[in-house]
Amino acid sequence: MAIKKNDFSNLKKKYSTSAKYKPQRFLDLGADFLDAVGLPGPAVGHINMFLGHSDTGKTTAAIKAAVDAQKKEILPVFIITEQNQLGSLARGGSCRVNGRPLRP
Repeated sequence: MAIKKNDFSNLKKKYSTSAKYKPQRFLDLGADFLDAVGLPGPAVGHINMFLGHSDTGKTTAAIKAAVDAQKKEILPVFIITEQNQLGSLARGGSCRVNGRPLRP
């Protein structure tokens, strides 16, 4: 089955001249990330999700992105959705709600 490729050049000519797009900024994760994904890193000002199997470098990429963000005076925010991570943070007293430690 052949994949049909669409030509959007007419749409770009019609709408792109009048639309103002916010310039994209990315955090730098190095040449290896650029080669693997095709982007220099996570987009600044967007929600970025790292998906993949265990031991594939998701945490390392997130930490490198946080370091680069802090160098650029941007506050990184992590939302951890793995249950095992949430439980260990809560047991350690790191999670707080209204100033009180969250207990599982």
